[in-house]
Amino acid sequence: MEMGESLVAAYFKYVEGIRMVVHNAQFDQGQGEMDLIVIDPKQHRVFFCEVTTHIVGMLYGSGNDETVAKVRDKLARAREFAATQFEGWAYELQVWAPVVSKGLAGKLLDLEMELNGQGMKATMVINKRYAERVDQLQAVAKVNSSATDEPAFRMLQILARLRRE
Repeated sequence: MEMGESLVAAYFKYVEGIRMVVHNAQFDQGQGEMDLIVIDPKQHRVFFCEVTTHIVGMLYGSGNDETVAKVRDKLARAREFAATQFEGWAYELQVWAPVVSKGLAGKLLDLEMELNGQGMKATMVINKRYAERVDQLQAVAKVNSSATDEPAFRMLQILARLRRE
């Protein structure tokens, strides 16, 4: 399991209270997979999360435009998957990345506005938004000592309890 995916899964489990998280789900149509599908059966909603944990900056291919094109394609396939597998459910498309250059961040936020303008719910959880959500998760880890199936959450629990005496 990729650590960034575990971190995002832990956010949904421990901050949002949604326990059903599927890792690396294959699309029915064409190649590819979605890093996380988070299923909230109580609210009949599902989150499709592309998680990119490039710690020196998010980039697919040769530049920002190619990266945006690949993200757009991945989210379009997730939208099609949602329509066939979760008919009638609310869904949200999310891209999670901790480090995104200013130029690419602007283009991704433009894509977010474009998709939302087309009636889709899309959120770019990048840079500050990512950090804020990890901060929320760290706060939960400080007060939660229960066993977990998410390695990233367990790491946050350990770091919150280090003794330096």
